[in-house]
Amino acid sequence: MTPADTPTPPPSSPPPDRRSSSNGGRSALPLALLLILAGAFMLALNVGWLRADALLSVLSLWPVALIALGVDLLTRGRYRVPIWLVVAIVAVLAAFGRLGPLGNVLGTNTSFSSTNVQETQIDIPIDGARNLELDVETGVAEFRLSSTNADGSLLRGVIRTPEGQRLDQRIDRDGDTVDVEFDVTSERRVWSFGDMRSDRGHRWDLSVARGVSLDLAVNTGVGLTSLDLRDVDLRDLRVNAGVGEVRIVLPESGAYEADIDAGVGEVNVTVPAGAAVRIEADTGIGALDANGFLAVGGAYETREYADAPRSEQALVRIDGGLGSINLNR
Repeated sequence: MTPADTPTPPPSSPPPDRRSSSNGGRSALPLALLLILAGAFMLALNVGWLRADALLSVLSLWPVALIALGVDLLTRGRYRVPIWLVVAIVAVLAAFGRLGPLGNVLGTNTSFSSTNVQETQIDIPIDGARNLELDVETGVAEFRLSSTNADGSLLRGVIRTPEGQRLDQRIDRDGDTVDVEFDVTSERRVWSFGDMRSDRGHRWDLSVARGVSLDLAVNTGVGLTSLDLRDVDLRDLRVNAGVGEVRIVLPESGAYEADIDAGVGEVNVTVPAGAAVRIEADTGIGALDANGFLAVGGAYETREYADAPRSEQALVRIDGGLGSINLNR
């Protein structure tokens, strides 16, 4: 065989660009860390290691993420790994309220509280009222409602709101029915995640008179919602919670319907002994604990429900979001 007849070997493929592959891996680091942090945060929220307010502490760090992104661009990714690891560590510390003086500046520390709180005393006379329709929109605050002996008052308590927010009240009487609405309006033009904290003295404490039938609608933005309705003659309940734990103790008796729409946070519903209650729950992202209830047709019932007359049967619907649902007896 002559040299001319010797087959020409195929051209070899160029070696892989290790630098390009390495850069591609580093460029995906921020997204990878974001996914890991989001998953870890949701897991900690579900198992009770963190409160839902911790989400706001992390979100308030968005300027830090912008700074890190700018530094990453200026250095052309040479220090991408340490930059985003620092951001991840800061986010974790913020979630647990461990940023020290920096947390006070950013408004993430759970111990940081505002001293500018306005206090409004509420005392609406009963004046023969037998029905109360209460509609509440709290915004960013802890909301607590319970019952008390009438003692001349239909509704009384204290509402503490932060400086820059106005409490609007509307009271209408029609025969023996009183319609009450509370709403909070912000008068501030500058808004930040750091303002969205329910542990800064912003709290509503209200009590309704026992023996008065109640239609209750509660719309909250951020904060704990606690309703102790065991001694209340409840007719209808609607709860629309944004971020924060929801705790509800249902009435001991009576027929009513309740709709609970939870966003981010744990839902705890307690049914007193002897109450005939059926609960329909959509868990969303989270677990459901219904010990002590009978599973019937995709719902959960107390043992008393099936044999109770319609006048004593209550129906509760729960639409869960991010967080567990706990049904307690």
